[in-house]
Amino acid sequence: MLTSVIRIMWRLLSWEIFLHKYRKLSKIMFYVGDLETFSWKMLFVSEDFIQQSRHFL
Repeated sequence: MLTSVIRIMWRLLSWEIFLHKYRKLSKIMFYVGDLETFSWKMLFVSEDFIQQSRHFL
């Protein structure tokens, strides 16, 4: 159980590091990458929230 939590945390951390490098490489895709990050995180939190937020977008 503990190892799976650590693996998930490590994947999230490595993903964050990758996104930071990705943002530094291309400033044009900064906003798009930010939206993708937000969408993925909200997807894990709640799909209902995304469906509700689509009405505002």
